[in-house]
Amino acid sequence: MVRVSLGGFLHDLGKIAVPDAILNKPDQMTDDEYEIIKTHPDVGGRLLIDHPLADLAQSAVFAHHERPDGTGYPQQLPLDQISVDARIAGHSEQGIPLHDCPMCGASIVISRHQHEGGHAYCRACGAEARIHAINGNTVIKATGQRGTPAQLEPGIDHDLIRELVRNQPLS
Repeated sequence: MVRVSLGGFLHDLGKIAVPDAILNKPDQMTDDEYEIIKTHPDVGGRLLIDHPLADLAQSAVFAHHERPDGTGYPQQLPLDQISVDARIAGHSEQGIPLHDCPMCGASIVISRHQHEGGHAYCRACGAEARIHAINGNTVIKATGQRGTPAQLEPGIDHDLIRELVRNQPLS
């Protein structure tokens, strides 16, 4: 659990090397900008090399954009080579679907059990967002409301964790 927690916390560490103009761009990125974004897992991995806790987070930091079908980055790893911590912290089909809070930019998690018309809440600023499906993509839009303390409580997607752990090859 420590590996998942630390890896999830540090997974985007390498974005420190991506220019703010790209990270904060309100429009779609160009191909060149996307190539720059795709360097952040490698940069994050290199930043951790000599840290005493590197072994706990390295896998999630380096492989969180890998996809089970081998089309992810930076190494296009197949499912059997992607660690459980990277799959849980990651953005793969089986990973945690992260969206940017429309109010403060922090990450909001949309679980697979949440659907169009439902609400998601930002634990950083308390904002409520409505879930929409637009052209087959899930997007969130601020409602102008704030979540209650109960709505802001973190939840655990037991089904996702069980699925990820079950699909992890034995070593």
